Amino acid sequence: AKARALIEGTEVVRWRHIKQICKPVLRHRIKLVPSAERELGGVDKFIDKIVDAVELKFSSIVKDC
Repeated sequence: AKARALIEGTEVVRWRHIKQICKPVLRHRIKLVPSAERELGGVDKFIDKIVDAVELKFSSIVKDC
């Protein structure tokens, strides 16, 4: 996220930077069992659900999406 922020010309990491890099970073670290893979729709959709849950919980903080 820091590198993404620097590419955009800022030293401040924003929520949008984290959202941009979370799938490439987490995708290879999460292994779902086949039943969870079918139920959740794959790793990317699972990551989306996690991001959405975090965003909802901290919506007053992450307004710069």
